Amino acid sequence: MDLNKLQDFFLWNLLINLIVYSVSLIAVLNLRGLMYKVHSKLFGVSEEAISNIVYLYFGIYKILCEER
Repeated sequence: MDLNKLQDFFLWNLLINLIVYSVSLIAVLNLRGLMYKVHSKLFGVSEEAISNIVYLYFGIYKILCEER
């Protein structure tokens, strides 16, 4: 595998991760009420627990996608 193919691979990986993170963040910010309703009905979780889970999700995602 040459250097150009490796660079292309990591560029696409970066773009996909940015898109997934951005769409997730926008969805959480804009659809918070709907998200709480759906998850509380499906899983019986309180709003505070859902907020903590979402915060944990974004934290773990950023740590896993961190450039090393």
